[in-house]
Amino acid sequence: MPVQIGGAKAWKVRQHGDIAVSFQWVNEEPAMILFPARRSLPGAGAFVIGISAAFKYADSKTGGPTPYLVRTSVQAAQQLGFSPTDTFAARRIAEVIVDSLPDLVDMPPEPQQFNQEQAQAIGEMVVKIDGETIHEAEVTAPTDAELAAA
Repeated sequence: MPVQIGGAKAWKVRQHGDIAVSFQWVNEEPAMILFPARRSLPGAGAFVIGISAAFKYADSKTGGPTPYLVRTSVQAAQQLGFSPTDTFAARRIAEVIVDSLPDLVDMPPEPQQFNQEQAQAIGEMVVKIDGETIHEAEVTAPTDAELAAA
């Protein structure tokens, strides 16, 4: 079954440099999907972590990375289109996974009414200093609830 990554079906989407993370439901399970933020890597795919497997990636006592996360990050880097010897990419992916686990745990167990109340993207904003992009974000129109509250 094909899965649309991000978009209106996502609960939340974040970007960490050249790695994007979409939090959405895959086979009715909350999941985080890592994918290249820019489609410039040939053969790039996505890497999915369901909430049922989240415990494998961070130590339950310290919250630090597990040996499983270290091994899996190398596989995820290859899946996202990075070189098998790119240890920097694997390290970044491990950091993104650990940083994103709280959002995965906070996801509702199933899609709710958020799509109806979610603001529609009407554009993108890029903040640059001396030609270097320091922040990117979607610009959204206010929802009906936000307009009513104003």
